[in-house]
Amino acid sequence: MASDYVPKFAHLSIERRILCIGPFDGVLRFSQGACVATLLTKLLEINHPLVSPANHPPLKFSITISAFIFKSLKY
Repeated sequence: MASDYVPKFAHLSIERRILCIGPFDGVLRFSQGACVATLLTKLLEINHPLVSPANHPPLKFSITISAFIFKSLKY
């Protein structure tokens, strides 16, 4: 199940734009976007292959409002 999250994230254009026009110190997201922000924060922290080509440093903060909890323990 954990692998289900990453491919869906890979196709979200806003996160790709964030990585290309950054660097940014952090993110603020609401609801489903908050879940994506959590995943983005983690992927940057571990320098996951999906984000490593962007050469973006880990985020300093991630503010999430009304996010749901991923079922995967991996993220």
